[in-house]
Amino acid sequence: MKVMVILMLLFTLTSSLTAQSEVYKGSQFAKVWKVIKSDRYRGDFPLTKVTALDFGFLARHIKKDSKRVVIDKSDLKKEFKKRIHANGTCLKGTWNITKKTKFTGLFEKGAVGMIIARASTSLTAVSSLSKDVRFLGMAGKVYPTKDPNSMKYLKTANFLLLEDFGGSRTKSFLEATLSNNPDRTIHKELATLAKGPVALALKVAFNKADKNADIRQLYQFSEMGLKDPKKAITPKYLELKGRKREIKRIPDFRHELNIENYRNGIHYDIFISNDDKKKKWMKVGYIHFDDSVTSKSCDRRLHFYHPIWREDINHGA
Repeated sequence: MKVMVILMLLFTLTSSLTAQSEVYKGSQFAKVWKVIKSDRYRGDFPLTKVTALDFGFLARHIKKDSKRVVIDKSDLKKEFKKRIHANGTCLKGTWNITKKTKFTGLFEKGAVGMIIARASTSLTAVSSLSKDVRFLGMAGKVYPTKDPNSMKYLKTANFLLLEDFGGSRTKSFLEATLSNNPDRTIHKELATLAKGPVALALKVAFNKADKNADIRQLYQFSEMGLKDPKKAITPKYLELKGRKREIKRIPDFRHELNIENYRNGIHYDIFISNDDKKKKWMKVGYIHFDDSVTSKSCDRRLHFYHPIWREDINHGA
């Protein structure tokens, strides 16, 4: 359990030295994407190394950050440093639910939204050729609009998904199954990390911010558009799977996910479940990404709110 909590922290924590004090009013989809594309990296992508120094003495930086991510709902911030998921790439597209289910909001049949996602890996390893395992993950924010040029202020629903708490040697990002309740493989690299003082400090920091760190709930999606949020019905688990016919094994995932490599864009199938054993999954729709960028604002300004744990979630009969 300790290892599980530590690795969820490695996936979920991003950084900023201040928490948002203003009331969240949403953001403008078109503006956020324009900002993200405004300062794309030219030439070779930078590689930001993550070290224990980024955490601060007794993880004091991470303690602040872990509290912020479950309080600050803003979508775009002034430049800040991501201490754990420093290296990423951003994608734009649509969220589409095509199958009828008992679930509500953005899980209802016919639901369509615009999505901005950030694919990333924890710590430093970005290439499948690295001697270290990669912690592949994706954070996404869905806007309740079909209009890619929307300048309306809209509140977003955020998901945070990871392939494996223990990392993996998956060759292609698109081969990784991303989940809000990931696998827990123990690699020798992880065993070494989990025994260190850094891992202990991270665990203490995250425990101060929230509980049940192994799962990020999905109630933002099921409550979207409902006049009475109490009527929301929320699935427990979410998985995204890339379509195999589109896989291109390019070592650096930031190059792999460049939309120019895919004539028809990048597709992820959406699966949901209430099965605690994770054996019964229902395919309910898909995400279609039609644009991508690796940029400074993607790495330093895009922010994802981590829905805090709630005990009153209705998962349906």
